[in-house]
Amino acid sequence: MHNLYAQQLATMRLDGSMSSAALSPDGRYVAVNVGGSRQQADGSWNSTESIEVLDLAASKVVARVDLPTASFLKNGPLSSTDGFVGYCDKGRYLAVYDEIGTVFVLNPHSLEIEARIGLGEQPHVGVLGYRRVVCSANSSLIAVNGNGGQFGLGVLRLFDFISGAQIAELRQNPSAGAAFRQISLSPDGSKLAILLQNPRRTPTKSPNIEIRETKHLALLSQFTTGDVPDGLTFSGDLEVVIVQGQAMGRDSSRRALQLWNVESGKEERRYTDASSDVQWPISSSADGTRILGYIPTFRECRFCNGLEGRRDVKEQRFAVWNKITGAEIYRSEPFSPIVEPLGAQPVLSQDGTTAMVYWPDNVITPRTYTLP
Repeated sequence: MHNLYAQQLATMRLDGSMSSAALSPDGRYVAVNVGGSRQQADGSWNSTESIEVLDLAASKVVARVDLPTASFLKNGPLSSTDGFVGYCDKGRYLAVYDEIGTVFVLNPHSLEIEARIGLGEQPHVGVLGYRRVVCSANSSLIAVNGNGGQFGLGVLRLFDFISGAQIAELRQNPSAGAAFRQISLSPDGSKLAILLQNPRRTPTKSPNIEIRETKHLALLSQFTTGDVPDGLTFSGDLEVVIVQGQAMGRDSSRRALQLWNVESGKEERRYTDASSDVQWPISSSADGTRILGYIPTFRECRFCNGLEGRRDVKEQRFAVWNKITGAEIYRSEPFSPIVEPLGAQPVLSQDGTTAMVYWPDNVITPRTYTLP
């Protein structure tokens, strides 16, 4: 591991609360979803939402656009946790989920709206349940996993965001007793990985990862990791990385990241930190050569301030590993502020040269770090 810390670039103030953020593939720009809601005297809500592209090194906003759908939301405030912003298809498009019921496809430079994908929801009602959106780094595919409201119960839909057409749909099997917890698209757009979770969140012998092709969402492979992972993401096109649900196996003293081959269903490597557990969120460069993981240190207290069993984040870092060698090539210095319950969200740029940390549902400006 290099004994050099990346230099933190300049920061600037946001105009409002941010729900999500994304790094451009080269790490130069940061796109943020900024919005807010205010309740009126008659009980209705007025909401605004915009997308801003920031050049943090120059401390300036280089582009901004207001999303028109926010004005339709009257029965409740904007969701603070369902927003999505992502650079897709080699950075040719900026995909944005408006937290209401539409995915916008924007030109990443001018922020002109090039396409809209309606999710079939009533915009004045707002989101019931949750929505999780992912796009592919090198293709025009976007996937939406949702539960509740008009979207449906346990539904996964795959779209082409250039045409806006729905390609395929998959629904949870109630008899199987497993929910779609998390999804990830391979960089080339040929595969979709699904992390399954049973209601009790307990390990089972049943497969908890499914790999599906992206023409009809037919099953390609499935396997079990032996525990209850906290998240997964593709790393390259043939492997997925997961966060161990608990410390186990040959590195049983620390929770680690595990690399699994999606064709064989075999574990290939583990990534550990010398002094702490590795936890969600995780991310990977598009070529799969680098993997990032979050490393918080907790303060345990059996009875503090009237709360029993309290667990607070004491310190937070992130680390980056070389996927091939397993070496930890970079470990950040502790960063702040510590904001709970949503916490900090570190992410790696698609080219692997830059890391970003952002704080959802907050006005704290994202911070970027150049990596060795």
